[in-house]
Amino acid sequence: MIPSSSIVRARLTVGRGPLARALAGRLVMSIGAETGLPIDRLGEAALIAERIADLCSDGHAGGCFELTVRAEDHLIELRAGPLGPGDGQRLLSADAHGSSGPVMAALATHATIRRGRDGDETLVLTVEQPDSPG
Repeated sequence: MIPSSSIVRARLTVGRGPLARALAGRLVMSIGAETGLPIDRLGEAALIAERIADLCSDGHAGGCFELTVRAEDHLIELRAGPLGPGDGQRLLSADAHGSSGPVMAALATHATIRRGRDGDETLVLTVEQPDSPG
């Protein structure tokens, strides 16, 4: 397990398409294996990463998909970007209206869009361990 004072990060940069989906899910599973998250939450984080890769690839021939995974004790954070202006909300909207329903919103603990000074955006999704029943 990751010591409470440690943070592990990894970055994936790959061409958009089926390979991005496969690698995103595997990266999350390998980095997240030491977080102490229950296996179902770890699997959900991998599903989110795969969904992001799918949505980033839809309608975009060429280009790169970038995903940063940050893991610490009982938490995985996924950062997709840089994205163009408005693309963070476009991804969340496409996820909400997809044929499988809102995967990212349903599984992530938090979802935010961070805007940089240059106008680029980063979609940030966090998966945390659920609270223990009281």
